[in-house]
Amino acid sequence: MIQHRDLLGKALTIWLVMAGAAVAADPQIAKDVAKRTGRSPTIVAASSNDPLDFSALYSGELNIWFSTSTNGTERQRAIVDAFHRDFPTFHINDRAIPKGSFTPAWQDESDDAKPDVAFIDNITELRPLLKKNAVWENWGSDRFESNGWWVIFRRSPHLESARSFVRWLAASPRWRPMAIQNDGLAVQDMKTIELNALTAVAALRAGKRYAAELLFDPDGARANEDRTYPGLKVTSAKPLQTFGNSHLAFTLIEVSGSSQEFYGLRYMSFIFRNHGDGWRILQLDRNTTIARADALFHAFDERMTSDAALPSLPAPVLAEPANNAKLALPVSRAPQLAWTMVTGAKASFLIEMQMNVEHSQAPPPIDPRDLTDSYLSFSAVPGDQPSYRIEAPFRVNAQPYRLRIWALDPSGQTSLSEWHAMYFVNTPPTGPVVGPAIAQ
Repeated sequence: MIQHRDLLGKALTIWLVMAGAAVAADPQIAKDVAKRTGRSPTIVAASSNDPLDFSALYSGELNIWFSTSTNGTERQRAIVDAFHRDFPTFHINDRAIPKGSFTPAWQDESDDAKPDVAFIDNITELRPLLKKNAVWENWGSDRFESNGWWVIFRRSPHLESARSFVRWLAASPRWRPMAIQNDGLAVQDMKTIELNALTAVAALRAGKRYAAELLFDPDGARANEDRTYPGLKVTSAKPLQTFGNSHLAFTLIEVSGSSQEFYGLRYMSFIFRNHGDGWRILQLDRNTTIARADALFHAFDERMTSDAALPSLPAPVLAEPANNAKLALPVSRAPQLAWTMVTGAKASFLIEMQMNVEHSQAPPPIDPRDLTDSYLSFSAVPGDQPSYRIEAPFRVNAQPYRLRIWALDPSGQTSLSEWHAMYFVNTPPTGPVVGPAIAQ
């Protein structure tokens, strides 16, 4: 374990208390975690309400409004149909609201027909509700990948059902841990990984970045402060699945929380690396979905076929885009990427990307404190060539980004290229961005 093991172990209770969660061996939650993961949890944060308790959805009704767009009807039907498969006796009064009409429709509707929950895909229609303090925003990501905002109306007469529905958007009752082949983690390593993940959740929530920093790998991507954390009470935090080998490990954490502005259920995915000095966080997604986490973790699990000691893996060299390049926004919204690798190195490659959401045209260097959590995706190229060129597996807008390439060998050892910044503009660039190298 890392040098600060004892400090971190003793600090866990402190950080969880600061985050608004009490550490306890709650029998009911422990039983639930054991059922879902096949084993007892290491740490469980006690909660007055189990986030997977959907008993409020066994009977009753909800008014759910959907603001419409080009694919609004299809999304609405998919969500309502999925809900009815899980809760066939519960009644959903779903209603599509034409674009631009949400606020007047809500104001003019009778109280018994007003929405309990709504999906809004336009920020101009969300703002009046926030200004009037009429809603809680959903704290998590919904598994239907809706591009917008789910809200719960504060004056809903069916508040417990509304909250259960929003938790259901994130957590399918049908989910089970995926089958894995890298199941050789020692019990103590598994406990350490889960402890460190839970400690990171609590430290970041409490705004104790210096405590979280002790848990990060030096190469781990740092990101901005989460605007939803101030005032948030964490009511439950528990690991759902943890696996890996002696070099690389993965864990998925389920966290429920509420505040004056937010309510909901989140899934946080962690990738840990062990370089001989203990398990450190190499990549963290603070608001993923189970489906996205499972897909990423499964891709790692498939490619990690050995735990044997292999020669050190050379780092890829990112060639394009050049660091601090200023580029015209491509028609496809997917930039070209190119990198080189030592010939003969057997590796899989991943692209890691972060975007700057604070400043649309910030000058270099990009400040990691302005960046989102990183997006990580495997490349389909064969790993035995000296050079590679692909279209990026993500789309860009007119704002700054940074990216790097990961190399992964069959034993789970990793090496990473340097970060490169890139700046996209809507008009053809007049020249390169002049400035220092990107901040690390």
